[in-house]
Amino acid sequence: MKQKLLSSVLFAVVVLFLSSSAWAITYTIEDTMIYWPGYNNDTGDDTWDELGTPKVGTMWVTVNDSTRALETVKIEVKDRRVWDTLFINTDFTWNNPNDHTDMTGWDDWDYMLRDTFNDDGEKSWVDSGEVSSVDGGLYEVADNYQYTYVNYGGGREDHPNGIDANDLTLVQAGDFSDWDGTYLIYDFSGVNATTIYLSSGFAIGYAPWCANDVTGAPVPEPATIILMGLGLIGLAGTIRKKINK
Repeated sequence: MKQKLLSSVLFAVVVLFLSSSAWAITYTIEDTMIYWPGYNNDTGDDTWDELGTPKVGTMWVTVNDSTRALETVKIEVKDRRVWDTLFINTDFTWNNPNDHTDMTGWDDWDYMLRDTFNDDGEKSWVDSGEVSSVDGGLYEVADNYQYTYVNYGGGREDHPNGIDANDLTLVQAGDFSDWDGTYLIYDFSGVNATTIYLSSGFAIGYAPWCANDVTGAPVPEPATIILMGLGLIGLAGTIRKKINK
């Protein structure tokens, strides 16, 4: 009887684990970049991770484990300076999995998400000329796109801060983020016009208009799924002990 009960419990645990529609995977991307690879400006900027505000830290990317649909992107952002921009590369793999400095193709962006309003509902004071002149919304990015670059004296000059408007196609207008003073959260459940699917390898970048601090890197296999499996194994072990008493 004990063995049958144990088998039933273990089967339920396995089914729960394999029912991927019930799970989401969260990838953690640490802010290890001072500037985007290949976009240094050969000044003192290259040695500083932060130049004033905002202060950008860890990024968490959550996807549906079954469909690979992007659900949320959460970023540590203090002293936010809108507008700001999220860049999404849905399919990126390392040229050399053993050499994470070889990042060719990491910024082959498929989507760009632009916010132009602050959290009081006021449009950002930054005007075109220093940024790509597009309103808030989700955009598809052309294959051979051109960046716009910072030319503001207080930012990281010559660093990408957007994509030229001629290389963008609007998918859905609007701002899809919320900022509580500490965390900036992009919620893709509000994107009705399309669903963004990420492959097992992908890259996501973030940059404020002044591009003085950036976060973005291809993500490794998540520790989340490993911890989940270990947790379920531990649960099964605990159940076995209780049954055998």
